[in-house]
Amino acid sequence: ELFKIGMLISICISLLIFPLFATFDIENRVNYCLSHLQQMYHLVIEAFLSEDHITANILLSRAHIIEKMIRKTMITTQSRFSDTIYEPSRLLQIIFNRRRRFIIDLTIQKQEDLTTSLMLNICSLKLLVKQCSFNKYHYDCINQLKTSLLNLSSSQSLFISCLIPHSSITRYELLNNLTNLQLSFDTVRSSYIETRLHLIKDTFQSSKIIQSEDHLLHSFFLFQLGSIVRLLTKSILINKNTKIHKRKFSFKNYFKFDWSRFIFALKTIIIIGVGSIFVIIPNIAKKIEHGQWILIALCMTQGDTVGGAFTTIKMRLIGTLFGAMWAYVTYLSAGNDLFRTIIMLCPWMFFCGYMKLYPQWGYTVTIAALTPIIVNLGRLPFADLLPAENYVLLRIQQ
Repeated sequence: ELFKIGMLISICISLLIFPLFATFDIENRVNYCLSHLQQMYHLVIEAFLSEDHITANILLSRAHIIEKMIRKTMITTQSRFSDTIYEPSRLLQIIFNRRRRFIIDLTIQKQEDLTTSLMLNICSLKLLVKQCSFNKYHYDCINQLKTSLLNLSSSQSLFISCLIPHSSITRYELLNNLTNLQLSFDTVRSSYIETRLHLIKDTFQSSKIIQSEDHLLHSFFLFQLGSIVRLLTKSILINKNTKIHKRKFSFKNYFKFDWSRFIFALKTIIIIGVGSIFVIIPNIAKKIEHGQWILIALCMTQGDTVGGAFTTIKMRLIGTLFGAMWAYVTYLSAGNDLFRTIIMLCPWMFFCGYMKLYPQWGYTVTIAALTPIIVNLGRLPFADLLPAENYVLLRIQQ
């Protein structure tokens, strides 16, 4: 009977609980991509304004490193969309983004499309900078555009900060940042037109020759800057009365038959069934102490992708290791004092909460945050019966 209950719980977990936080995971990844895309954009602008090839190549190399980090995050994002089909993603967005509901109202698919399009445009800018000749024509041009381009980068950075889901932004601040972004680009465009006319005039007077490649490269660079501004502007719903076509709620969408979900649920039954042997069967439970931790580890580390369980186990081990180290430091500093123990745990919780914003560290720091709580606070009720140091070491060993 207990085995049947375990199988029923495993089915509910695999069908409902596991995909529940896919929306939050994707929005966190989009937030990560947007912030790093802006860093990459600023580095490309600085490379364009550089005075020589060496400085430009250094800045472009830094931008390339950020690009690889973003691509790594975006590749894993696509696999999460299959989970969001079976969860109320729009409802979750409304609950957690209620202050921004009528200011920025992008679905998770539109958020992913925004980051992908922005990535393509910024990579195009990087390729254009690589083709720059850094000759006298280029120096004369950037000397006139330097201030306006840096102002554009600053305005765009402020506007992208409004798109981050964690930020609290008012409607007035959003419209003000959007207006400043558009005005900054208009300033860049007008400055380029004046600079271009001035350079043509000087060329006619001095009988010099302007290479067509230089003019076309700067024109395409300006075109890409305008494309990025238009992309950011048109992707945002700023009209409160804008109607959003919502998909009608239907239980059929949540409980319709799907082979991938069925196979994953069957795999979950087998995994948890095997793990339950170490707890349910008395003889094995007596031989293997603390067998419940085997069952808990199997439940927490299973995944629906090839190699996903191994990756999760590795992250769990790393998180447990760091959490256990801080748990022992907490014991050495606080002993059995509950007040001092909580004080020691607070900075660790703050650090783990800060690091959780990085997608590749999300699961690891979650385990690292919970481990000291389980070790230190779980030890206190038994402090009079068992030596504190031995119990802490025992929990770390588990």
